[in-house]
Amino acid sequence: FTKDELERLIGDRPITIFISTRAKSYKSTDWDKKTPSKKDAIAAMLKDPTLLRRPILVVGKKLIIGWSEGEYEAAV
Repeated sequence: FTKDELERLIGDRPITIFISTRAKSYKSTDWDKKTPSKKDAIAAMLKDPTLLRRPILVVGKKLIIGWSEGEYEAAV
């Protein structure tokens, strides 16, 4: 993703739903104690894409973040 794509995708949604807490680099942050700003999180995701929770599926106006078989089946 580019910076503009991430900004559009995240929009006004909470940044926390886009952060992969399983990423190795997440453990070196203090994000579990203090949520990063949207700007800081996007910058970090651009440097280390593993910080972005995946998969991301956009179907029309619906956005599904992370693996959810039931949501995926309902969306497609």
